[in-house]
Amino acid sequence: MKTGSARSTKTIPTETHSKSFQIVQTISDSDYPVYKVTNKDNTQFFALKVYPYRDGKINKYFANEVRFMSLKHSNIIRVFHSEVREKVIRDGKPRFFSHIVMEYAPYGDLMTFTMKHKIWNDQKLVRTYFHQLIDALEYLHSNDLYHMDVKLENLLIGENFVLKLADFDTGYKKGDRTLLGSGTSGRRAPERKDPDVEGMAACDIYSAGICLFNMAVGHFPYSELQPGSKQEDLWAMMLDEDEKFWQRHQKITENYSQILTPMFKSLFMSMTKRNPLERISIEEIKQSAWYQGPVYKPDELINVMKAYFSDDN
Repeated sequence: MKTGSARSTKTIPTETHSKSFQIVQTISDSDYPVYKVTNKDNTQFFALKVYPYRDGKINKYFANEVRFMSLKHSNIIRVFHSEVREKVIRDGKPRFFSHIVMEYAPYGDLMTFTMKHKIWNDQKLVRTYFHQLIDALEYLHSNDLYHMDVKLENLLIGENFVLKLADFDTGYKKGDRTLLGSGTSGRRAPERKDPDVEGMAACDIYSAGICLFNMAVGHFPYSELQPGSKQEDLWAMMLDEDEKFWQRHQKITENYSQILTPMFKSLFMSMTKRNPLERISIEEIKQSAWYQGPVYKPDELINVMKAYFSDDN
């Protein structure tokens, strides 16, 4: 596997079962809860993601995610260790679960940050994080790996405010016979709903385009409507490249003339074409006019982001 950018070295306790850690707080209380934990010496924080057993068997999403543990890239969350089977007693009955120990991202996810701080008012910041997302996907795809659920909620903000792509429980490796899940509504490519989908790179590129729109414009480009809905179908407008799509968004977008530029529209539409074979490649994304615009250097990014987080205090 090709290696990514250098990262700071972190240690992990020799005993890596969950009893080696103390829970500090709950990060995510979902089907697979994530906890901020500290080691026994209380010197370092990690994230611990838990997968309950199902019908007495290892959770298939855990089994899938641990296959991506060897990833090493500055824009991908580092997984240090996994534990297949642990037991706890609840209500007098044994419960079994698996877990992974990951790099802790102290500044949360990019969706929360985007909506709280309206980063669409700083297109240079949007472009900086979009560059980091594309770097992560380029590394994955060059190794025949695909995330398959790219969304702002799965983009974390790590140390030095560097973007970290996380959550590979529905990830795909070239040669896999099955694909877990069907992606997230409103973020997935049209073909992602098909269990026999092909062209995994195109799926990731489409979802990255939705991430770009979220950050740059400040809202979702569309929602997937239920059959028979009488609401206006912005998704169909977008896929059909109907100019009404942009007319609708112009009415609800702040500073639309500075955001919805021809360069931005061209890039977004080329990433989200209905036909996956017609979608732009990562190399073509990097050559696009919008992508070629200014970005923050690492030290500049730190200063910009520190200002945002200092306002939270």
